Amino acid sequence: MKTKLGRGSAILVAAGMVAALCGFAPANHTPTQTDPIITVIETPMVAGGFDEDVARANGYKIVTDANGEQRSVPVTAAAKAADAQILAQQQAEGTVSPLATVVAGDCGSSRIVIADGAGFRDAGISTSFTVTHPAVGYTWFVDITGNSTSTRRTFSGGLALRTTWQHTFAHTVPAAGTYIASVSRTSNAVLNNGTICFSGGPSDSDYIS
Repeated sequence: MKTKLGRGSAILVAAGMVAALCGFAPANHTPTQTDPIITVIETPMVAGGFDEDVARANGYKIVTDANGEQRSVPVTAAAKAADAQILAQQQAEGTVSPLATVVAGDCGSSRIVIADGAGFRDAGISTSFTVTHPAVGYTWFVDITGNSTSTRRTFSGGLALRTTWQHTFAHTVPAAGTYIASVSRTSNAVLNNGTICFSGGPSDSDYIS
């Protein structure tokens, strides 16, 4: 049985979908109503600071309000037009977030799920994030703990101005038992407006046989 850990909302998906992504089900498997349901844990991402060089390179500026609060604002015509397009898309989707990102403000969401695989002591893990602005790069840490063991997987690279990222991988555990997969709160994406957007640290667990 799945156990939900930590703060965050849950997204229910067919287990066959994650299994197929992790290579534990045939590629032609089509999820059905008889597939077991698993829980993907999702938490908000929050702005934790700014990279002024990235902001400047993309037409934004980090300004400080009278109360000492910093924010990223567009200053070039191209950046203003891009923000207007983002706002229009968010309004159409009903997911409007502040465009002048401030520290501790909402800047996206991050997710993780761990599931028992068909192989011997194999776990399937999938993690992802969605951010409010195009991102230029990311650094992502996934910790897998259980049976007195701890492993960290690190992922990083450029994002070519994408707003979403996902990685699914298999992890072999040393013994059967309950394992926890967690996204570290230091995991982050750097947005093109200079915002450093940190994960809220979602965690999920499952019994791996």
